[in-house]
Amino acid sequence: MLCPTSPHLALLALLSVAGAVGPGEPCPSEMNLIKDRLQVNCSGQGLSVVPLALPRNTSILLLSSNRLASVSTAAFQHLPELAELDLSHNALGVLHTGPPLPLLQELVLSHNALGVLPTLQGLPALTRLALAHNNISGGAIVYGVDQKAVPTCNLAGL
Repeated sequence: MLCPTSPHLALLALLSVAGAVGPGEPCPSEMNLIKDRLQVNCSGQGLSVVPLALPRNTSILLLSSNRLASVSTAAFQHLPELAELDLSHNALGVLHTGPPLPLLQELVLSHNALGVLPTLQGLPALTRLALAHNNISGGAIVYGVDQKAVPTCNLAGL
């Protein structure tokens, strides 16, 4: 049986973290070939804040399965082409909708801790909203911007 030597241990350590993204490093990005949009995947990185080092032309941003507790639309103002945002499986208790996200079409907030329906002002292009498995109570009717119902809205598990 061989005993691992110091160089072997170093190699094993490097291999075990290969592909991992550190806190100061950007999230991996690639062209979504089906949608022909730049997709950035920051899922499952233990993030408690939205990273700033994202490509300006990000159109699809995946932030699922992190530790985000509160997010504002201001965190995405440097992403003028943002069309899809996945914030599912976090600890979101609050979504602050301040500055508008004019091109955002899809907002996924499922599996969070939202207690109230987020205000959807500033999201004029929103066509899909997922709120399943949150703490929203009461017979809240979901309305989008301009007093129109959001065409696709998943409220399962509320």
